[in-house]
Amino acid sequence: MKKITKTTKMKIYRTIIQILFLIFLPGLITLAFSQVKELYSDIVKGTYNLIIPNCIVLIILSFLTIITGRIFCGWMCIFGSLNDWIYLISNKVFKIKYKINKSVDKYLKFLKYLILAAIVVFVWNGIVNLPTGSSPWDAYSQLFDLNYMLKEYLLGTFILVLIIIGAMFVERFFCRYLCPLGAIFAILSKLKIYKVHKETSVCGKCTACSLKCSMGIDLNKVEVVNSGECIQCFNCVNICPKNNARIKVFGEEVNEAALATIAITTAVGVYSLSNTIIQKNIETPINTNIVQQENTVTQNTTSGTSTQNQSTTNMNSGNMMSSNKMNQIYKDGTYTGTGRGYRPGVNVSVTIKNDKITSVVLVSSSETPGYYERAAKTVPTEIVASQSTKVDVVSGATRTSEGIISAVDSALIKAKI
Repeated sequence: MKKITKTTKMKIYRTIIQILFLIFLPGLITLAFSQVKELYSDIVKGTYNLIIPNCIVLIILSFLTIITGRIFCGWMCIFGSLNDWIYLISNKVFKIKYKINKSVDKYLKFLKYLILAAIVVFVWNGIVNLPTGSSPWDAYSQLFDLNYMLKEYLLGTFILVLIIIGAMFVERFFCRYLCPLGAIFAILSKLKIYKVHKETSVCGKCTACSLKCSMGIDLNKVEVVNSGECIQCFNCVNICPKNNARIKVFGEEVNEAALATIAITTAVGVYSLSNTIIQKNIETPINTNIVQQENTVTQNTTSGTSTQNQSTTNMNSGNMMSSNKMNQIYKDGTYTGTGRGYRPGVNVSVTIKNDKITSVVLVSSSETPGYYERAAKTVPTEIVASQSTKVDVVSGATRTSEGIISAVDSALIKAKI
């Protein structure tokens, strides 16, 4: 029986982690980048606050990157995982063995910084408006619903196909050359304290580490890997025949599998805890606003009735009530509705009293945590306050906001007389 090598064990472990993130946390990459946008917008508007719960994913991933390097890119990013799997298939199945020129590769890696700058300067400042559904990230996240993917993200799907073609020839094609979030993390990872160390005097003529590097870093002549391109895949550590490449912090060796496990567990743990806290915090304000709105409706109704009784006869009052009933739009009661946000299954409960929307309760959702909380904190309250579903969507959580709005519209249709 063939012995399973250390390299194979690490590949299996890393693949399992990547699949788990694809299933349970597929929206992290888009959520993190949307939080970069929100942070930038707040700073530009002068409304920046040091404590920003809505930026918790960005804060967690930035902290991890500063400490451990781009471990998010190498282990948790579903778009990076796609690049890995496409390149693996192209090599093993289609036998594509393309090698990009090192000089060309070096200069192409600057593209992602230019893309990031262009997005910040032109798109986020409103100079250029990108077409709806143009994000390949969003298109990929809808992979399990191809009809919706092609309908709502046609341009994004086209770009995704081009990226897939590139990934067949160059390992981590998107990560190397195009990813704007990768550009941010590449800069932050320059500060990392966990690094790959190797004694070049021991290496000899072996170039196994460079050949196995997912990001095409030339590792042959470096003692310490300081490159911001490193995604902590640990291929170089596990492939080294002399066990010369090792992860170290402050001169002490660290097991790479243990490092990845601790980093991932910390990220998921803090993320889950923060979402729980945020969810608890947003429920009370929503209910309080609903109660206040309902009280206002009741007070206005009572006040109107009192004034009416004082200024009109019982006959006129009866006529007015009859007229109001004729103009009534909704029946009193509680109605449920379903909408589609980032995914299908946004369910709400809407309460109608005296022809007014007095309560919008979010019952359930399959939306990505982080997007959901941001929209849930604002959209239901705005609907109750404005007595309309024509409210602004939450920046960075557009799809989820639209899902809540469409679900409320669905409930209101049932409430109509």
